[in-house]
Amino acid sequence: MLRNATFIWLSAFLLSIPICIFQGTVPVGLPGLHIYYKCVELWPSPFFKGTYTVMILVLQFAIPTLALLVTHIHIRSHLNARIFRTDSVQEECKGYQQSDGQGTSMNHERLKRDLRRNTRATMVLLNISIVFTMSWLPWNSLNLLAEFHPNVMSPKALYLAFAICHMAAMSSSVTNPILYGWLNSNIRREMVRMSWVIAKAGSALVSNRSTQSDNQAMQQNNTLIRSSGGDSTLNRSNNPESHV
Repeated sequence: MLRNATFIWLSAFLLSIPICIFQGTVPVGLPGLHIYYKCVELWPSPFFKGTYTVMILVLQFAIPTLALLVTHIHIRSHLNARIFRTDSVQEECKGYQQSDGQGTSMNHERLKRDLRRNTRATMVLLNISIVFTMSWLPWNSLNLLAEFHPNVMSPKALYLAFAICHMAAMSSSVTNPILYGWLNSNIRREMVRMSWVIAKAGSALVSNRSTQSDNQAMQQNNTLIRSSGGDSTLNRSNNPESHV
């Protein structure tokens, strides 16, 4: 594990070195008036820049997509093989204990349930692969388009498209936890239960605050009534005609 982590971090560091070397600042503004300076890539030749762009595309998009596809196919094959192997062993063992078809029918029902569960797991993995591909494909395609056909659109449209594609690529870090969590029945059930608990706690808090407000209002009304009654008694005691 430590070796793999070291290899990943070292590879990421080495891939970022060309950007650190071939970069600089250029002035932006009107002729004779520099408003600000912008950091850009300054490659020795277009060939090196195009080569680096294609290499990043392969390492950042093509290889991870292929790795996801192969890994998910291997996981599905392993789960199905394990189910059939376990079912065949249990069916063979029960064959020595009972001669009717009840045990075989139960085994087939269990096999169907396991296959449905594996199908759901496979759909989760497939959705993750699709989301990753759809999130990163526009950004990588736009990089290739801007590299080899820079005049295909105006700079303003290119910047807008780059912002949208970059936002879509970064959204994969948000959608993966949602897919892992919501498409898992156990996690989804727990999330629904927690939502009900939070909703009940919120309603109880609102009810307590409403009760406290009502109690405070009643106390204020009682205070006003007592003070009004005291003033009336005081007025009657000061006015002798009120006793006649």
